[in-house]
Amino acid sequence: MTIPFLIEQVASSTVSKIFHAWIMYMDRYLQSIVLLPELHVLQKHVPPCFSAFSDKRIRPSSLENQSMTYSSYKSHYTLKYLLVST
Repeated sequence: MTIPFLIEQVASSTVSKIFHAWIMYMDRYLQSIVLLPELHVLQKHVPPCFSAFSDKRIRPSSLENQSMTYSSYKSHYTLKYLLVST
């Protein structure tokens, strides 16, 4: 048996359930390793180049992007992103 043969035999819902279970497992057992400082500590150490972006709110111009970023739960547009500065 090869890997492609196995992949054809597994339903996508099964793969999704296994993936979700592993994410929950890693969250539970690895959260003590990943340390996130308090917000005030993060804000104190923000590099000067990011100070111009402290509170930017942008509404997507295209209807397709608006529909992809609108959160009915929060009743406004949302977007998650990760910024890294070294």
